[in-house]
Amino acid sequence: MIEKGYMSLLEEPTTTSKEGANGASHTPPVYPHNPGKYYWIGHDLTTFVILPVLSLFKVHGNSFVEAFEHFGTFLEHLFLWRDGTYEIWDPLPAWWLYHVYWPFQFAKSLVTDFKWSRINVSTTKMFGC
Repeated sequence: MIEKGYMSLLEEPTTTSKEGANGASHTPPVYPHNPGKYYWIGHDLTTFVILPVLSLFKVHGNSFVEAFEHFGTFLEHLFLWRDGTYEIWDPLPAWWLYHVYWPFQFAKSLVTDFKWSRINVSTTKMFGC
C-alpha cells in the first residue's frame, strides 16, 4: 500500500486522483501512520545531563531546578522515545558509534589539530571552527 503511494509519483496523472488548481490531477501525498519520536542517547546525555550539571558550577549557570527539568526531559526521551541507532535485536551499531567511532574521531581531531565546534550524532558529522 505505502509502496504504491510512493511509486505513484512516477506514474502519469490519473482521472481518479484529486484535481489540482491548474486542472492537472495528482495523487495525494503518503504520510507515515505513526512517525514516532526519535532521539540519540549520546546527544541527549550531553545536552540534558552533562551540560546542565556542569552549568551548576558556573557563576551564572543553570539553577538546580533547570538542571532537574533537563534531566526529566532526558528520562522522558529515554523511556518514551525511540533511539535512532539502538535496537534491542541489533545493539552493535549503537555500541560501535559510541565506543569506537566517536572516540576515534575525537582522538583523530587531537592528533591532526582539527578544531571542531559541534557534532551531529545522527549524521556522524563534525563541523570545524
